[in-house]
Amino acid sequence: MKRFIYLIMLLLGPTTFNSTARTIHGSVYGADDKKPIPAVAVYVKGTNIRTSTDRNGKYSLTTKEEKVVLLFSMIGYEFQQIEVKKSNTIDIWLQPSKTSLQEVRVMGYQSATCAG
Repeated sequence: MKRFIYLIMLLLGPTTFNSTARTIHGSVYGADDKKPIPAVAVYVKGTNIRTSTDRNGKYSLTTKEEKVVLLFSMIGYEFQQIEVKKSNTIDIWLQPSKTSLQEVRVMGYQSATCAG
């Protein structure tokens, strides 16, 4: 029985030890004014891992992948894609978009309940 348990531990050990979590963090700034940009969407390409920057332009996300491609997206700025290899700190400077919005629509919805 002990041999069976040791065999299972030997087989499962390498997969368990290699699946350590990796936290990638950094800040996102505007390339034009060098100020932090809040609410930038940050995604890990090919996964459901996503976050957004806080009011100071800082973000942090955790993944198990060694090589990761991060996607940065914000209205008014150019989309950026960065391949992350070894470093866990990635600071980004987003370029302002050269195209502008032609039209903005705001729609509001209201619901009411009636007691009676």
